[in-house]
Amino acid sequence: MKYYYYKKIYGFVGTICDVLEIPFPTILFNTSGVFNDMQIACISGNTLVIDGYLDWENSLFFVLAHELRHMWQLKNDA
Repeated sequence: MKYYYYKKIYGFVGTICDVLEIPFPTILFNTSGVFNDMQIACISGNTLVIDGYLDWENSLFFVLAHELRHMWQLKNDA
């Protein structure tokens, strides 16, 4: 991924965190090959793990918002 994409991801995550009133997570781009074709991101504690080999795609924003919603649910016992 190019620097431009990292910047967009960090900005988007910050916006969603503000809306959900959750702390900004640590973001880790994992290149160990743990992800498959069906999964491109996950939450682990206060860390948002993103597939580092991912080709840029717009659906990534939906996935990030979904994972951040999980963080909100954990914070609020929902």
